[in-house]
Amino acid sequence: MDLSHLPATTPRSNAETHRSRSARKMELLRSTDGFTADAQNEVSKILQNAIACGASRATVQTLRIDRQYSYTFQSKSDEADSFVIHDLYSLVPIENVTAKVTLYAPARDLVQFVREQELDIIVCSRRVSDKLVASRVPVADWIQLVVLFVPFKPVPTKQSIGMIFNTQYQDKILDVNISSAMWNKRLLTAQSCGNAWFINGIFYVGADFGIQGTQEDEQRRVVEPLSHPVMFPLNPNPEWVLSERCIPMIAWVSQLGYKWTLSAPNVQSKWAYFIVFLDPLPTYK
Repeated sequence: MDLSHLPATTPRSNAETHRSRSARKMELLRSTDGFTADAQNEVSKILQNAIACGASRATVQTLRIDRQYSYTFQSKSDEADSFVIHDLYSLVPIENVTAKVTLYAPARDLVQFVREQELDIIVCSRRVSDKLVASRVPVADWIQLVVLFVPFKPVPTKQSIGMIFNTQYQDKILDVNISSAMWNKRLLTAQSCGNAWFINGIFYVGADFGIQGTQEDEQRRVVEPLSHPVMFPLNPNPEWVLSERCIPMIAWVSQLGYKWTLSAPNVQSKWAYFIVFLDPLPTYK
């Protein structure tokens, strides 16, 4: 059979296929259809996967300059839909960036969807050079939308990702229906995802932690609390102490050989994440 009339083709490598699929998932807003049901489902899956492994954030979409967003100078950025540009890795606002980001319609719809789930969302990118250009720090020609997980409001208004987030992950971890079996499951999921640390629960001032304590409370004293979401040391150190009802979780972490601390937005916060660090253990048998 003569096949010489057919064009020669080269099968796509696995790397190309993987890159194409990954890009398609993370850049669904590049289509002219806007924030479609498929895009919403993909965002929901990303959030649920991140929640299951005890993450504090999730990158849900990549946007390209001029196609999906533009820059607005801060002096003119009173619009509700303008965003400060944060560093993708530290989540700290990038210094010497004199513009904010204004999103186009499909991305605004995504942001609205996330906010309806009672979650926070920020715009992230990274600097491409330390050299100032016209007194400004040059940043990449793309941004990523990063969702930050925060405690859910007590009374959800409707069925949503927020409610899934609340029931699966954000309930008071020390309630009677929560056991070390769930903690172990979250730990194993975090390890399977290669996490360096994970959140095992949300604690609240008064019920779970406070500033009162004595020398006898040393095992419950919070060592080097962190600032959410940037994971920097919380300054000043509030010298928090966990309540006695937290002892089972403390004992569980200690038995495994790991360390723990709390992470909160500020020293006046009414809530804090219970963080478990997955640093390498001294040895194993």
